[in-house]
Amino acid sequence: RLGRGTFAAIFRGVDLAAAPGAGDVVAIKMELAEYFSGGNMLETEAIVLKHFEKHAPEHVPRHVEYFGDITCASSDGRPARCRALAMELLSAENGRAQDMHGLRDSHAGTGGAVRGAHGRMAALHVLDAIHLVADNVLPRLRAMHRLGMVHRDVKPSNFVRCSETCGTEALPKFRVVDFGLSKSFVVPEQSEAASVHPWRCGTQYLGAEGRPGRWKKERASAEFRGTSMYASPFVHLCRDYAPRDDVYSALYVFCDLVAGGLPWASDASARGPGQGDGCIRKAQVEAKKLRSGVGDAFGGKVEEALMGAAAFPLPGGVPGPECAWSRNAAGSDLLRTAFGHLGQLDWGEMPDYDLIDECIRGFQGALATGDTVTPQPGRIHWELPPGQALNAVAGKDAHAVLEARMEYNALQGPLVVPYGSAVRAWTDAAKQLL
Repeated sequence: RLGRGTFAAIFRGVDLAAAPGAGDVVAIKMELAEYFSGGNMLETEAIVLKHFEKHAPEHVPRHVEYFGDITCASSDGRPARCRALAMELLSAENGRAQDMHGLRDSHAGTGGAVRGAHGRMAALHVLDAIHLVADNVLPRLRAMHRLGMVHRDVKPSNFVRCSETCGTEALPKFRVVDFGLSKSFVVPEQSEAASVHPWRCGTQYLGAEGRPGRWKKERASAEFRGTSMYASPFVHLCRDYAPRDDVYSALYVFCDLVAGGLPWASDASARGPGQGDGCIRKAQVEAKKLRSGVGDAFGGKVEEALMGAAAFPLPGGVPGPECAWSRNAAGSDLLRTAFGHLGQLDWGEMPDYDLIDECIRGFQGALATGDTVTPQPGRIHWELPPGQALNAVAGKDAHAVLEARMEYNALQGPLVVPYGSAVRAWTDAAKQLL
């Protein structure tokens, strides 16, 4: 087993039908048996993968086969029924897939990224964040939207590294995965569900069959779908999901990567039974997102999206270290432009992907404004094999992370143990403080 989520588990398998006498290693996503009688998310994922494979295969894993009803074992070992989807196994190292979330955590674990106040978020160098979002997340979403579909669960763990590279520097490429919540927003123009808004991206949308399309009619109210950490504020307001919302989530991913956490992370990660997507304090998440957004319904405090650990008080009310990006006026202006554009889009309007791309890449120029240089953690050495790339960091960056961990342990106790035997004495010191 490679991993497990809320609705399914991922296994490494072999496609014995791939070639006579030889097998092809694949990833098998198997639905948990207790969800068999519910909505068919795996079939949705299979449909999306096959549609991508026909029109834009470079953005997703290769679809192998979908199994709609197979015998499996339930969590208590009894015979049960479930669904399964076999697809290409995206391998980065030792046959294991590496997503952006895992990459960030691994980089932080080696001292290459600055930890957030909770000890589980980490900030990446802005150039690495630009590569991940502008070179990978945004192009995948743009391709998906041109096919008339929205992802509805954009987050770092749903972008997985593959063996291909992109750009003149041959940096690694990531593909988008997990389409269980994905949905088409375009229908043939003669459909009863069609709105007055014409579809201007051709006839490659799902179900087109060569017919001109229109946007679906916008629903008056839509249930929350996605992950509360990265969901667009429009989704929190029960607005129907549109391409702008996927792009909004991509901007949140970028802010998360460069700042080492989002202002509402502690609320979004609080989980309990019967709370929908697991967010106990969803109202607080919504309020903070509305405050940092731009537009008539928002507060315009975009710099708060770049606060990082400063948004998470330690026990006793002591704030975490503030991310320097929150004081970078040029970065805040870029974010204000991007959020402002998305905030004024109506149903039936596509985002300006080039503008969003320009705003994200503009953070490179915002690194140094006047005499001020925004400090950055160590770079990921992409040219090295994945394991070595994460360990190749500058000593001064590792030292800075070590000092931050020492301070955190002294305040909260040795719940986050510093790496390396050279600093074990600090754990004892933290115990004495308690």
